[in-house]
Amino acid sequence: MSKANSSAKSEGMLCWVTALMPEARPLIDHFHLLKVENRSSFPVFRSKDERMCLVVSGMGKTLSAAAVASLYQLVGERSDMAWLNFGIAGHRERDLGELRWVNKIVDVSSGQKWYPPQILKTGKSQGSALLTVDQAGDYPEGDALVDMEASGFYSIASRFSTRELVQCVKIVSDNSGSSWRDLKKGQVGAWIRAHMDDIIAASEELLVLSADEIQGVVRKR
Repeated sequence: MSKANSSAKSEGMLCWVTALMPEARPLIDHFHLLKVENRSSFPVFRSKDERMCLVVSGMGKTLSAAAVASLYQLVGERSDMAWLNFGIAGHRERDLGELRWVNKIVDVSSGQKWYPPQILKTGKSQGSALLTVDQAGDYPEGDALVDMEASGFYSIASRFSTRELVQCVKIVSDNSGSSWRDLKKGQVGAWIRAHMDDIIAASEELLVLSADEIQGVVRKR
């Protein structure tokens, strides 16, 4: 994969990180992302103008962290890129298919916490806490999402870019009345496509912020 072209460098760059291909597929199709041949063990896709890249990590925070690091190296170790962890999560009570922006991430095993700055206009009123667990189990008490990747993603991506450029959004895929084991084929894609307008708006906001970061670096020089 070549380093981003001059247009991409001036217009910003967004890196998507998903755990599973069903989460990635609607994004790949909508943004016309193409598979990148590389030596990484993670599938990587990019747009023709190189303003967007996507990596599929597999399940778990360790793989998510490794995928972020791998993609960072692959695209040229730029500190001005925006990062977005996108995928499904469980919740005790919220409706299936609901889109939630994450304003707090807690790694349950270590107790470490992160607070993604809520600076995007898209989804500003939809903030939720997210608990990252090592194994799927019971749903937490209170209004918190649960997944297996976000803490791994955020702990690494926030080292590579300013925290305002590192965000996390989840779609509720299971709750106390509907197990993740009962997910039907194609259901995740249908939920994602139903929220595509908001997803596109958020991606455009992040690209603008990335471009602003680039211009700030240039001005400092």
